[in-house]
Amino acid sequence: MWALADDDVVVRGGIFNDPELILEALEDAIDMGYGPVLSVFLGKLSENGDVDASVAAACKDGKVPHGKIRLTRVKNLRDSNFELTQDTSEGQPECHFHVHFPEAPTSVDASRFIGCFDEPIKNPAKESAS
Repeated sequence: MWALADDDVVVRGGIFNDPELILEALEDAIDMGYGPVLSVFLGKLSENGDVDASVAAACKDGKVPHGKIRLTRVKNLRDSNFELTQDTSEGQPECHFHVHFPEAPTSVDASRFIGCFDEPIKNPAKESAS
């Protein structure tokens, strides 16, 4: 079990930042039986030594398929009232977590989530980001 630290780096694959697209992804998760959650991958700053190494480890270990990613810290999500839980079901890696939304997520919730993340950067585990 992963003990979350406020400074752990959170990686979200992809670049979209439209609340409606976030809501669609949440609807998909609900339809698949997961509930209102989105997947993210964590890098332990304390184990990897620096942010770049933590991000690279999360992307590599999590097999993040996206050419670009967005970053935040656990503290930013917690401060915005999001809960994170580790999800290693169905062969997911140790660094895979769910970010939990309210039972009936709104565009305000989606915007709050989007606001936690920095601008997109290249996925260090991919040879070319597109």
